[in-house]
Amino acid sequence: ISLRSSNIFENTQHSMDDTLKQIESTSNALKRQINLYKCASYDTIIKRKIYGIQVIQNTITLTETSIMNPAKWRFVEVRSATIPTTWAMRYQMLKVFELIAML
Repeated sequence: ISLRSSNIFENTQHSMDDTLKQIESTSNALKRQINLYKCASYDTIIKRKIYGIQVIQNTITLTETSIMNPAKWRFVEVRSATIPTTWAMRYQMLKVFELIAML
């Protein structure tokens, strides 16, 4: 699992840079696992998934990196949730727990 976090103030360029870093780090983690298990079958390799968590302001996002075929990799948002910051928003914690349960 890779974790990235941004400031409390939204900066679009910084958020985009963090997303690119997330793609790079999760891809590198997947490459490392491929290199570690060189004897693994192709079917086993394409089943591997690397998860990442990114926090921007009060939104937490779970991403997944995997291989579709040798020439095509996939980076998708699996789930996102708003982190409640007030007592009135406490019911949004359920979405945060669902995101964590996906792991």
